[in-house]
Amino acid sequence: MRKNHKKQAILGTFAGVITIGVLLAFVSKSEAPTKTEQKQPNNQDVSTNASNYSQESTEKSMTPLISKAILVEEAVQLLEQNSTNPDFIILDVRTQEEYGTGYIKNAKNIDFYSATFLTSIDSLDRSKKYLIYCRTGNRSNQTLEAMKELNFKEIYDLTGGITEWTKQNLPIEVPKNETEKEQTSLPTIN
Repeated sequence: MRKNHKKQAILGTFAGVITIGVLLAFVSKSEAPTKTEQKQPNNQDVSTNASNYSQESTEKSMTPLISKAILVEEAVQLLEQNSTNPDFIILDVRTQEEYGTGYIKNAKNIDFYSATFLTSIDSLDRSKKYLIYCRTGNRSNQTLEAMKELNFKEIYDLTGGITEWTKQNLPIEVPKNETEKEQTSLPTIN
């Protein structure tokens, strides 16, 4: 009888260890951020919030999507091809201060770190073509992912950002005064 009791205790312990292992694996998997879940400094999950905004548009229709990281040379080509296209928008997602140091001609500024960033992105016309950039490519990449979830039709992310742009001695615009800075920023939605 003593052997049987010892055997049951070992089996019970083994089953308990397996159960705990499975639970830990499940919890750690569900808490680990996925590749597209990236945090903004205010701990706002870009992909989850973008999913909330995009639920209605996903239900309406899925449009063909082009989303691509492009090199500076490709961006120059894209800018030349779309120089007169009113449906081509250049988005600078750096801070207002960074934007004030220089930007690609005709770029509109939406501050990635703004509390209204996702609302501002969500208010944009999804049928237009966008070239997005930041300082080095991190924020613009996160913006690209959010815009994909929001079903934007055509999005291009400038690899290396304005840093790569200026390394290749390409032109940048500098606002002459505060009024000009404000005129080149997209309105913030409160």
